Amino acid sequence: MLFKKSASLKKVYYGSFLALIVIPITVVFLVSISVLRIMMFDSAITNVKSAQDSMMSMLEEDVNQSSLQLAHFVYVNSGELIELAAETDTDEQIERNRQIRKLEEAFQVAIAPEQDIILGQFYMKDGRVTSVKDDVSIPMNEIKSSEWYQSALEKKDVVSVGTYDTGRMSPTYSRQRKWEFIIVAALAPDITVDRTGKVEMVTLFYRSGIAALIRDYERDKRIGHTAILDGEGNVIYQGHASEDAAWYIDQLGIREKGVYTQKVKNYEDSGESTEKYTFVVSSIPVIGWKIVNYMPANMLTEDFSRLAIVMLSVILVLFILFYCFSWYFLKNILNPVHRVIEGMEGVQGGNLDFHIEPEGQSEIRKMVHSFNRMVRILKSSIEETRRAEEMKHEAEIKALQSQINPHFLVNALNSIRFMAQVSKFDGIRKMAEALIKIVSCSFRSNISFYTLREEVEVLDSYLYLMKIRYSDGFETEYQIEQECLNCLVPRLILQPLVENSVVHGFNGEDMGLLKISARQENGKLILSVWDNGTGMSEEEIQEIYRGKVRSRDDNSSIGLENVIARLKLNYGGDCEIFIDSTVGQYTEIMLKMPIEEKCNEEKSIDRR
Repeated sequence: MLFKKSASLKKVYYGSFLALIVIPITVVFLVSISVLRIMMFDSAITNVKSAQDSMMSMLEEDVNQSSLQLAHFVYVNSGELIELAAETDTDEQIERNRQIRKLEEAFQVAIAPEQDIILGQFYMKDGRVTSVKDDVSIPMNEIKSSEWYQSALEKKDVVSVGTYDTGRMSPTYSRQRKWEFIIVAALAPDITVDRTGKVEMVTLFYRSGIAALIRDYERDKRIGHTAILDGEGNVIYQGHASEDAAWYIDQLGIREKGVYTQKVKNYEDSGESTEKYTFVVSSIPVIGWKIVNYMPANMLTEDFSRLAIVMLSVILVLFILFYCFSWYFLKNILNPVHRVIEGMEGVQGGNLDFHIEPEGQSEIRKMVHSFNRMVRILKSSIEETRRAEEMKHEAEIKALQSQINPHFLVNALNSIRFMAQVSKFDGIRKMAEALIKIVSCSFRSNISFYTLREEVEVLDSYLYLMKIRYSDGFETEYQIEQECLNCLVPRLILQPLVENSVVHGFNGEDMGLLKISARQENGKLILSVWDNGTGMSEEEIQEIYRGKVRSRDDNSSIGLENVIARLKLNYGGDCEIFIDSTVGQYTEIMLKMPIEEKCNEEKSIDRR
């Protein structure tokens, strides 16, 4: 698991955000950037190689074209041009000029419509040179000592090729465009071709189209600078924008085909600063030359750098949006939830005055409102419970205050009963026994419930005393179902009701009737006390329901209110009290309570 269950919600959120969003996006970005850089580098190299393929194709074509043209000049019409050139080798200037004109006419016919041939030259064995179309500005000794000239002398009737870069020197007197690439094709005819034996070498200067092609490609900086190397690795052409080609290529040191990236010293920097350069080397198989393109390494990935900046900007914008979302999420969801948790901890610690200001989305606000309402209900419930306990305690105190010392009272009654028994006063003895039974029941402080059977026995003792007091001024009827006798009821629950009927209901003029009933109905035990006494008004009944506001010394009707209070304290909402009365006719008080039966002789229930 990523986090422990005990970690805070905010910590889990930030950790999850970092682990599931920031890190994966960053890793994907870095991997994508690396792959993209490689792909763009490879694409740039592919473009360079494609350009080199076009250059190599043109160079091969130009070399072949110049060689074919030279062979055509030499062998056309059975060596006609060679014979005309040999006739120009004379000391007679007029004759020489006439022969040169004839040679030029034949040369023009031979090269038409080829416009890239700059000039043709015929080198005589006696040292004379006949030039057609233009003259060479290079000293003769330099030409004759050149590699291509010596190679042609060694291999008769085989075309040798040389080159000149007009960016470094112009091989002709006529104005040539700078940075042109001139191909020189040379052939030394043998005796079968030159029957006169005068011509040593025939050369043809040819303007290659490679310079224009290179200029077109070099407009794209990713192609870099282009240089052409001969078979020995010497730079024979470096273009109009790459006069420093030899400087960089010499530092490369590698002449094989391939792609190389290495640090080289800067050409224009007099210090020792270096920069990474990429070299792309391709070989021209037929003529043995090489084409080298070189450029700063970062030039190949220049578009990548811009794209990387754009991607990085997008990632940063996404992170900013994620941050805004996180701020909103924390402010409207996590923070309110965190405050609810703090409130729960406060309530757990007993602080019921805790209140949370609702904020955030509707669901969170509803949760906060529910929490505040729950705290208020809990506080109110605790207050009600406390007040109920206080009322119960107060009722018990009032009951205790209305009692006298049980041992003293019981002992005194036992003494009276004993004296009455000795004196043969059975009436006094029976009254004392009945009173002892009532008082003994009242002082069972450790028993709150007993059976209805026991309640009726105590009630019989009380009614015996009341009949003596009121001179048998009322009659009593019991209507108690047999299955109700074992039901548990709060002790002395009927005596206050019967007392209320006897004391307040009967006026002593007419014979009173008291009915006490008990039955079971719908899972409830129903107790009823009915009398045909003076009755109660509706106002008196409502005052009993509400609870009479009484002074400290007012104890009237306390028994009935005590019964109602004890039932509510013991049963809460599971009990019901009904008072039905008509003034001058009757009063009935009915109690409904849950049925609970005694399991054994010793079982009793104290609901406090």
